[in-house]
Amino acid sequence: MVRWLKPVLTMHASYLSTLPDLASQLGTLYELMESRIKTLQKLSRLHGKLYLIITQVAALEQVQDVPGIDQTAKLVYEEESSDDGSDDEMAAERDSDENWDEDEEKEDEENSERDEQSDDEQEMAIEKEINGESDLDPENESEEE
Repeated sequence: MVRWLKPVLTMHASYLSTLPDLASQLGTLYELMESRIKTLQKLSRLHGKLYLIITQVAALEQVQDVPGIDQTAKLVYEEESSDDGSDDEMAAERDSDENWDEDEEKEDEENSERDEQSDDEQEMAIEKEINGESDLDPENESEEE
């Protein structure tokens, strides 16, 4: 009915708008359309509720079909006590401590040698200043001397 009613009303809209009692003549058509609109609204609400129920049931079935998740641990860390330490670990610790001491002694010797060298260089610089010697080239000095 809608397929032919829409083109007819569109084609003859200018003529139909001139009729004074158009509403009374098309009253049955208005009632039919209003009843269908009310039914459509009710059906749309019902469709939404049914869709929600169906999706919830489907989701519940999917959850029930999934096998249980294995909750056992794949790896367990066991902390060893200090008494249970292996001899290899203890020997390695002793070796590293000895190496540490040797390294500290070497660093101390190197630092003291550097200090002695810097002291010697400072003394030489002071003596040069006192004696009037300088590191400048004689060519750069003025000829006033």
